[in-house]
Amino acid sequence: MTGFLGNFKDNNYYFGNFIYGPVTNFGKVLAALQPGGTSPNLIYNLQNGFDISERIWAGYAMNTISLGNLRLQAGVRVESTADSLRANNVVLDAVRGEVLSVENLRFPGVPAFEAHFDRAGVRPDRVLFVQ
Repeated sequence: MTGFLGNFKDNNYYFGNFIYGPVTNFGKVLAALQPGGTSPNLIYNLQNGFDISERIWAGYAMNTISLGNLRLQAGVRVESTADSLRANNVVLDAVRGEVLSVENLRFPGVPAFEAHFDRAGVRPDRVLFVQ
């Protein structure tokens, strides 16, 4: 790995509290790979071409109501996640190993919802009333 190190430095990384590096130089890595050749493998690239995205949203509302010495505190939190997945289904010729077809598959996400209810009673601390 030492043959691929670059000289990039960031002296103000996290305001100088941490040391950044060492880092690799992509040009040196590419130069080491070029003599052997870097031709793209179509089958490998098609199988590994995928995309996943997730959308998350949440909201919270809270209210406090005081009725004399009684205090009611209520809150509602809503969360939802939805996923969207895309991938390629590659069909190969078993004899020749050639690509017969490529299907672009989409899997739309189903939103997931959760609901919780919690109840708690709190009594006053006696230490507050001791004189």
